[in-house]
Amino acid sequence: MKKIVLDINPEGTFSLSCEAYALYAKKQGIGPIYFYTRDFGDGIKKVRDPECWKKLKSRIITLVDLGDHVAKIPFIKGIRCPSIDEDYGEDKILIEVVEELGEAASWKNSNLQVVLVKA
Repeated sequence: MKKIVLDINPEGTFSLSCEAYALYAKKQGIGPIYFYTRDFGDGIKKVRDPECWKKLKSRIITLVDLGDHVAKIPFIKGIRCPSIDEDYGEDKILIEVVEELGEAASWKNSNLQVVLVKA
């Protein structure tokens, strides 16, 4: 048997929470990552407070600190954090993160869980 991460919500989108992304980055040794959200009428703003991360409806995750407010965030390698999706289901660090955070590892419609499957 082996462990994998699955989104068991039939309408889920395999979405990690900001907290899960931050912990994954830390465990990977990537360093800090930064969360931004659209600030309607004022471009894009950085969200620093982990409690506010839980309430985000949209987000952009970056590998570099672009400041508190930006007009846009380019799609340039090395700026935006790569998405973690179903392809990471067997990733040992992702499995650790989901086990550690439990329900807090999921964002929006997702219900990420570690399950055992036959190898």
